[in-house]
Formats: sequence, C-alpha cells, structure tokens
Amino acid sequence: MKTEKVRIKNGAIELPEKVRLSMNLKDDETVLLELNEDGTVTLRKNDTIANLKGIIKKGETPEIQVNGFYNLQFETSSNGQGKQ
Repeated sequence: MKTEKVRIKNGAIELPEKVRLSMNLKDDETVLLELNEDGTVTLRKNDTIANLKGIIKKGETPEIQVNGFYNLQFETSSNGQGKQ
C-alpha cells in the first residue's frame, strides 16, 4: 500500500489523481469516510445499485467472506459452467 500526503484546505481534501482514477471517481460524486475503531479512516466509493450492474454474471455464485465483501474470483470449467 502506498501512502500519499494531501492537504486540507477550508475543510476540503483534494484526492490525488491516481486515487480518483483507481476508484473511478467523477466530479461531484459522493464518497464515504468510515472512522475505524483503531483511529484510521477508510475511504470508500458510495456504490449504488446502478454501479453494481454487471459485476455478477448469470450462473455465477459469489462467495461471501467473513467481512461481508464479495470474492468475485470464480473457477470455470472447460464447458464454461462455474464449478461448485
């Protein structure tokens, strides 16, 4: 993980271009700042149902991990059907 310094000016944080591009953020888009118990802050994209369209293909079943995030890496057999 790479760390980048940013300045706060008038209460606003300007995200570096590299971060905006990697998160696919557009101007005026909303992000979520999550304060963690250990004092760190997590920046997350505010995904909507429309943003999620197409991430799971027909016939695929994602595995839900303990933290609630989806593991979208699927094994596919030679006939194109997902292995279970």
